[in-house]
Amino acid sequence: MPDRSLDSLSSDLGTSISITLGTDAGDDLLVDTTTLVVEGATNRVGIGTTAPDTTLEVVGTVSGATLYAADALRSSGALTWEGAASGATLV
Repeated sequence: MPDRSLDSLSSDLGTSISITLGTDAGDDLLVDTTTLVVEGATNRVGIGTTAPDTTLEVVGTVSGATLYAADALRSSGALTWEGAASGATLV
């Protein structure tokens, strides 16, 4: 089947849009080049990167009320927190 070019996707209120990606290299969903990348071949999601190395990779600042990490929390730069820290627990 030939590729299709779309100018927009829309959905009625209360419905969703499903996109099926192939499993070959390059079968990716790209939003604004590096804003959001979903790799069909590796099932990885990247924000701010075209080639995520992990299940979810964010290149840039991440913020939120609560951050959970099961085994490890790593950063390619400085890892900064505000508030008190006690042992292995950050408060």
